[in-house]
Amino acid sequence: MSARRNVLTSQMLPNPAPTAAAPVSTVSTVGASGSAGELLRARRCVAAIDMDCFYAQCEELRHPELKGRPVGVQQKALVITSNYTARACGVQKGDSLQVVKEKCPEITICNGEDLTFYGQVSQQFFDVAARFSSKVEKLGLDEVFVDLTEQVEERSSARDDGGAKMSGLVYPDAEAAGTDCEDGGDAGACWRYLALGSMICQEIREAIQLEVGLSSSAGVSVSKLLAKMVSSWKKPSQQTVFVPTADCLDSLLPESLPVQKIPGIGFASTQRCQVLGIHSIGQLRAVSHERLQEAFDASTVKTMKALCLGLDEAPVKASGAPKTCSAEDSFWQKPLSSNEEAKASLELLAQKLLTKIRMLERSFGPRPVPSLSLTVRHVDRAASGSAGPAAPDGVYRTKRRDPVADRSLGSWGKEGATEGDGDSEEALLERMVTRLVIDVRDSGKPFRRFKKWLEEQPPFDIVIDGANVGFNNQNREGGLFQYSQIDAVIDKLRETGSRVLLVLHPKWLREDADRTVTKRKKRNLDQINLEGNMGSSDDSAEDQEGEPEIQYPFDPITCAERAAPAGTPLAYIRKWKEAECLVRVPAKDCDDWYWLFAALSSARRGARHVQVVSNDHMRDHHWRMVGHRAFLKWQGRHMTRVSIWSETSDVENCKVTLTPPDMYSMQAQVSEDSSAWHFPVPLVPSRAQQLSSGRPLPRKEIESAECHWLAAWRDTPADR
Repeated sequence: MSARRNVLTSQMLPNPAPTAAAPVSTVSTVGASGSAGELLRARRCVAAIDMDCFYAQCEELRHPELKGRPVGVQQKALVITSNYTARACGVQKGDSLQVVKEKCPEITICNGEDLTFYGQVSQQFFDVAARFSSKVEKLGLDEVFVDLTEQVEERSSARDDGGAKMSGLVYPDAEAAGTDCEDGGDAGACWRYLALGSMICQEIREAIQLEVGLSSSAGVSVSKLLAKMVSSWKKPSQQTVFVPTADCLDSLLPESLPVQKIPGIGFASTQRCQVLGIHSIGQLRAVSHERLQEAFDASTVKTMKALCLGLDEAPVKASGAPKTCSAEDSFWQKPLSSNEEAKASLELLAQKLLTKIRMLERSFGPRPVPSLSLTVRHVDRAASGSAGPAAPDGVYRTKRRDPVADRSLGSWGKEGATEGDGDSEEALLERMVTRLVIDVRDSGKPFRRFKKWLEEQPPFDIVIDGANVGFNNQNREGGLFQYSQIDAVIDKLRETGSRVLLVLHPKWLREDADRTVTKRKKRNLDQINLEGNMGSSDDSAEDQEGEPEIQYPFDPITCAERAAPAGTPLAYIRKWKEAECLVRVPAKDCDDWYWLFAALSSARRGARHVQVVSNDHMRDHHWRMVGHRAFLKWQGRHMTRVSIWSETSDVENCKVTLTPPDMYSMQAQVSEDSSAWHFPVPLVPSRAQQLSSGRPLPRKEIESAECHWLAAWRDTPADR
């Protein structure tokens, strides 16, 4: 077999010969082992989870018949990844198709140009990880960082972790897996802390394997840097724990380790280091700050020095909607040589960009497009008109930005644009609820105190609209507000282990509460104005006159509640306060604001499947966002309807039925790759049958009828 050049690996950074730059010491005065004490005392646990040969596994999910066979994924004329069966035959990343066929004739090559399906699978395993922690950060399509500190603290306080055993391998002694640590001091405490984290990480990986079908490798340590560096130590399908003792740090970060091997020091930074004659982390540790500031700013120098010592305090940032969306092409295989070719390529890139925008829209809702940028790289300096210095690689770049804030790229320019606190659907709706409170009240101080209390709590799984559940079936029967109905719903939900929050207005928490049905609501369906000051009231502003200050989550148990006999309203209120599931709202506020905001906040902070138990269709008075698409979508996914009845007149012994949202939307929908549609079809006679029978069905009867779903696929090319 003739030797052929691997295009991708040939472009990696070489080990250049020494340059004429001033000599740099090859040995640092302080090694990574000096950081051991600080790292061992860090009460922190981070997992870096990396999907094994992600694109290839996605193709095996899409085509199950490929399981166990060599598979490669092609972009342009190169194989960018392959499964481990193909790698055993010598297939490498960046090999050309011809070379791959010579190495492994039986390999199946899949086209990986369209990333839509990969993005869908990526979101699936991200959602699984997000169930275990509210702090999950995406790193590309196939990796996530998960902050397990809170979960480790909870397990540590709930059990005696003195005998905690490592789950997975321990760097650099793989045989230490499954053992415990009898050492005392900081090393023993860190070992036991990371052992609990390794158990949680193993649970996450097993859930991803079971629910998504992807195998993964992982690293567990006290920082993102160390977890990332050991995550690929024993791939595939393994996880490695790194306890940052002095010996382990010296083994992981030796003086001779190339600079580009440190996560956080990228290609451009490595090039600048090489210009200064710095090739290893030992040299980077030894060089002075002044020398490094010839190529980097002071902040970057400080960060690079810390990384080479194994120190990384970067937090795991919960990932939301991406801030930018881009499409690019290097044209290395066939450089552009005419204006016509450039125009055609730009049209293809624009179509690719719009496809990615649509995919993000379906996940995160509509967002504004404030500007559109076009960047051209590898252009001649004279042609670009650039007057600035060239990059270290000798490449000049030019960039043109066109504001498009007043124009629309599809639905990204429509109402619902948000700014500031995140771009997620929940963040937008949270701002809407806050706007409602500010519009209605002169002071938003009580609501802000509620928001602050809510952020300090773990996300809730279930939020109950107490007033709606208490009046369930009572409006039409002429009954009273029933505390027993609320209690029956809470008991049913708490049996599942869910975190439940009950929201009630204080008028239902009094001994002399008027439990009769009243209707005093006004309709006001104009749209919410999201412009203006969302926090116009200062935190020091006084509450509305005569309104007592709220103590969250509820006021203390009163003497009357302690003395109340079983089955009375005050006895139920005492029970809910003791269970710490009750929160009351200010007397002059609407309870609907609070239970909706609690559910939105829980969803944004990690409880993605949070449900609101209520039959309220939200068409009344302050719901001016009822016509907003993001709100309707959220309502359709997160509202659980409740039915309460009793076989006798005794409402104390009632039965509860909860109806979660439909699996499918009641609207026709298309799949993200536009290959399939599903339509809700009402189970009623056809229009022709209705006319022939002389009994056309009214629209309301059709809309309320049960449905089945009709799926339709369009013809696709055989090689797709």
